Amino acid sequence: MLANQIFHPANPTLIFSMEKCGSTTVMEAIKSAGLEAGRVTKETVKQFPHDVSRIITLVRDPIAWAISYYWEMPNAHPDQLVEPENFGTVQNFMLNVNLAYATSWLDLYFREIIGVHCYGQHFQKNRGWRIYSMDRILVLNTHMLMDTLGDALSEFLGVMDTFTVEHRAKGSERHGEQYQEFIEQVKFPRTFLHNLYEDRYCFHFFNFEDRNRWLNKWVK
Repeated sequence: MLANQIFHPANPTLIFSMEKCGSTTVMEAIKSAGLEAGRVTKETVKQFPHDVSRIITLVRDPIAWAISYYWEMPNAHPDQLVEPENFGTVQNFMLNVNLAYATSWLDLYFREIIGVHCYGQHFQKNRGWRIYSMDRILVLNTHMLMDTLGDALSEFLGVMDTFTVEHRAKGSERHGEQYQEFIEQVKFPRTFLHNLYEDRYCFHFFNFEDRNRWLNKWVK
């Protein structure tokens, strides 16, 4: 989405994050206070001056992200879908989604394009958000948006407005019972999950209780 028609390019608030991490929730919350923001991609973010842009990004459980991304593929990325005739099976899910993309996105794209190393400073895991790099980068934990987004935006944007935050899982609403049944079938070996949730991305941004809960949710 080209955002330069939405807000002043000299001082924009950009939402630059992986898909399916809650960027719509953040954008709508900002708009609820009468402010402007827009989502940008790896291509469109380059249109804005990084030294004056305020940039918001989000982090999410990589498996939850992968499931959400996969179920949007038929509409959002149909040309990328392998064996579309088998869509909806766990086997097809494993063919189409690379969890390493989620755990490496901040290095591959955010740091490469924006120039900010989010691992270089402690993330306040139990708080669920942190402002980095001269107050121009806000990192949010998707799983804590309902409780934290208003306070995070107030401090980050320097306003005391009341932000309206509406964030909920929409997968079942969009995809029906098959989606919920699919989630219950997605399982991984314990060793794999232990390595995933102890890698740099998950360890840095999510507390032990969340990582342990997710491990128990997705373990075979």
